[in-house]
Amino acid sequence: CIIEGARLARPGEFTQRAFLKGKLDLAQAESVADLIVAGTRAAQRTALQGLKGGFSAELSVLREQLLQFSALLELELDFSQEDVEFADREKLTALLQQLERSTFSLLESFKLGNAIRNGIAVAIIGKPNAGKSTLLNSLLNENRALVSDIPGTTRDTIEEVLNIEGILFRLIDTAGLRSQTTDVIESAGMERSIEKMRSADLVLYVFDCTQPLEEVIAWQQQAKIEGLNFLLVANKSDLLNGSLQQSDDPALNDAIMIAAKTGQHIKQLTDAMIAKVLTGGLDTEHTIVTNARHFQALQEVHKALLDARHGLAAQLPGDLLALEIRRCLQYLGEITGEITNEDQLDFIFSKFCIGK
Repeated sequence: CIIEGARLARPGEFTQRAFLKGKLDLAQAESVADLIVAGTRAAQRTALQGLKGGFSAELSVLREQLLQFSALLELELDFSQEDVEFADREKLTALLQQLERSTFSLLESFKLGNAIRNGIAVAIIGKPNAGKSTLLNSLLNENRALVSDIPGTTRDTIEEVLNIEGILFRLIDTAGLRSQTTDVIESAGMERSIEKMRSADLVLYVFDCTQPLEEVIAWQQQAKIEGLNFLLVANKSDLLNGSLQQSDDPALNDAIMIAAKTGQHIKQLTDAMIAKVLTGGLDTEHTIVTNARHFQALQEVHKALLDARHGLAAQLPGDLLALEIRRCLQYLGEITGEITNEDQLDFIFSKFCIGK
């Protein structure tokens, strides 16, 4: 076969041919790659939804509505000397507002889409000996992290992946936080813990609920100021007489009571983790943006729509409004491949596995 001119297929070549032949648009073609690398049920369902054309159909509706008004605006340019308006400005304003809402909804879905595709970074934070490593082991159902009664046992971060109901959680066990230490290595570990905490999608603040709670309350207040997405995890609840509901501070009423050593209430914690990051639940039947390229293009679409609406309010002439509408159409076309270039296609399909 090689003698006769056969060669190995290039990455993504079969999907690229389907795109070039008009069998798939570019967003659907990218969903093929997403489906191949999907590691969870949620990622598979989202990729299949894109492959079926759900995202493309939504973009097609947006594009069609913009094209109709763009055509009317362009027609006005041919009769500019006669001061004729073919596009009803009130209807165009209403349409732009509707398109802004649709685009904003798609942009908002990217947070969930990115979590589905890349996993959710969860930093496990707390004082030394609060039970952070024990909690990691309990979540993983294996002895992954070294556990001892000696404070400061964990010096560096430990990362593991956990699949909870089809969603990947990237668990990061960190060094314990305390106000002072003379150990240089432990100090460096605490600095890294703070970095992980601030960059995480979700923070689990683990504390020993048998100890005084003043520091927990102070941390909670600071976390709210910093805008952290967090859950308070009250560990060692099996040793507690009474409950945290008896605390003087009602802010701790939402703390999740667990006993990491025995695995008590771990299911309650994992349910809370899912609820915290997937507000409103996981509905992969609706369009969810998972691709960073699509997200960036939609950001540009949203900006152009805002500029067009502001231009309408300022009574800009039709030729300037038409520029903004064409800008929207260009970025929508880049997502579906109606407007593209060879270098862009080569880059997109080079990320596929061989053939496909």
